[in-house]
Amino acid sequence: MILFFQEVGRSFSNKWATEKTSMPVNSSLNLSFGDKYNLFDDHILGYIASITYSNSNESQEIERNNYTFDGPRYEYNGNNYRNSVMIGDY
Repeated sequence: MILFFQEVGRSFSNKWATEKTSMPVNSSLNLSFGDKYNLFDDHILGYIASITYSNSNESQEIERNNYTFDGPRYEYNGNNYRNSVMIGDY
């Protein structure tokens, strides 16, 4: 079993460098509809429904520093990326 996990680990690329790529366009879709039906003499049946989908991306530059009386403990500059997907219905 250990050999299996070692092989799985070796199957991953040993590439640790970052790459600069472009982010996809934010997108969203909302669909809603409804209708009513007359039933029998004076009864009405109605309904409404909706579906929502959203996919958004966010990129922000971050800076984190920690200082002591002796000087900087660490200084970090980097980027933070976030992808949010939302699906909903009613």
